[in-house]
Amino acid sequence: MGVPVQSGLRERKKQRTRATLVAAALDLVDRQGYQRTTIEQIAGAAEVSPRTVAHYFPSKDMMLLSLLDTFTDAVNDELAHIPLETPPLHALLTANITMLDKAARGEGTMTAARVGTLLRIVNLARSLQLGTIRLRSTATAEVLARRIGTTPDDPAVALMAAVWAAVTSTAWQSMGMNETLDQTAVEDLPDFMSRTLTETFDDLVELTAVLPAGT
Repeated sequence: MGVPVQSGLRERKKQRTRATLVAAALDLVDRQGYQRTTIEQIAGAAEVSPRTVAHYFPSKDMMLLSLLDTFTDAVNDELAHIPLETPPLHALLTANITMLDKAARGEGTMTAARVGTLLRIVNLARSLQLGTIRLRSTATAEVLARRIGTTPDDPAVALMAAVWAAVTSTAWQSMGMNETLDQTAVEDLPDFMSRTLTETFDDLVELTAVLPAGT
């Protein structure tokens, strides 16, 4: 009986440490910028050693992008409830919109504040944008493969995941360049994200519809 209890305690301690490190990193980035924030500073703010930071996160980018795991998991949860006859990319759009609607209402694990934080950090540096694409492509490929009854290494799955990663990355970057973003209240960010994501997806549909054969 003692082993499961100890195992549970260790896991909760690990989760608390991870959360503390991410919170310290976000606070430092907010105050002094992404480039000026170092692993050593994050360790000091979290009152742990740089070695401990490296044990949980191999890089500063991965620490900040860990918030993306929460976002992706929330989308995948919604994707499981969408009818299988819905085309994959449309299903992904619907899952994202549903999740963001819940965030706006204060439901689920992805809150409006977390949406705002994620938008902020993925627009901090090019390396974070590339990391976002890689992480989302991998996670999305797995859920898409299960959805259409194939494996994640199926070229069709890889293509769909890459297309969707490009849609979300483009939407988020366009929000980062939009002056309206700085004037948008935190509680309104999920709706802003939904509209931008839908517009980006519609642009993709329109573009592919007018491309000449063979393009």
